[in-house]
Amino acid sequence: LSLLLSLSGLLDDGGLLFGDPPAPLHEAVERLEIPVLLVAGRQDLQCSPQAVRAAHELIPGAQLLEVGTEEAGQGFGHYDLLTGRRASEAVFQPLVGWLAEVSSGAA
Repeated sequence: LSLLLSLSGLLDDGGLLFGDPPAPLHEAVERLEIPVLLVAGRQDLQCSPQAVRAAHELIPGAQLLEVGTEEAGQGFGHYDLLTGRRASEAVFQPLVGWLAEVSSGAA
């Protein structure tokens, strides 16, 4: 229950604490010095594209991949990002490309 309560206020001061020393997530992400790729499904109701865009703005140097459209049947919901029939081409291929870029030091 405490984890669920923590996640419900993820970006609030009383929400999930992260790092050493522990700090609210919205403060901790501002100090990240590692490559970060955020993936947003345009029809994700659990983690809205607007929330992912806001997180992207907080993380220095982060990259954002938005997939799908808002057209019925063409979007990506929360689980579609991993299990959708188009996830391989729309999510996994760009993700593998980003990982290759990061591992080569180009990012």
